Formats: sequence, structure tokens, C-alpha cells
Amino acid sequence: MQNDMDDHPANLHNRLNAIAAELSAYGLGIFRPHQHDQHGAITDLPERMISMEQNLKVSFLAHDAVPDNAVAVGWRWNGRELEVCAGCCGPGGPAND
Repeated sequence: MQNDMDDHPANLHNRLNAIAAELSAYGLGIFRPHQHDQHGAITDLPERMISMEQNLKVSFLAHDAVPDNAVAVGWRWNGRELEVCAGCCGPGGPAND
């Protein structure tokens, strides 16, 4: 698997390793909020957009379209505040139409 972190300076890589080690004490990790363009290339997930897993399928929804029973599973700093960028609905969640 390609590691995008290989392209970043060593000091950032070392800092993220330390942050990941600290987060692991809480069962948390680090991920890159992303989506794919029409060619399959990775692109940044736009602000106010959520990567949502529903019934084992991933889709991308605006914040105001997220089901009420969704559970936040990913967050990011948007320059002003922490915002949810990934969510999940289990089998009891709404169908992914």
C-alpha cells in the first residue's frame, strides 16, 4: 500500500507517530479524509462533507443529509472547529438508496 506520509518531511512523520501512539490509548487512530474523483484519484474531502458507511457501502453526504442514527467515527479540524468527516450506520440504519 502506498503511504502518502512518505512524501512529508520527517518531522511531520515523527510528530504523527507520537500523536498516533497517544491516540491508540483510547482506541483511536489517524486517517486522511478523502474521496475519489471520476478517475479514481484520491482528493481531499470537501468541508461540510461526510464519508458515510451505510449497510457496508460508503457514500459522500452533506452534513445536513446525514441520518439521525449515524455515529460519528472521524473528525477533522476545519480551521475554526472540530467537525465530523466520517460516520457509520449499522444494519439498523436507513437503506443506502
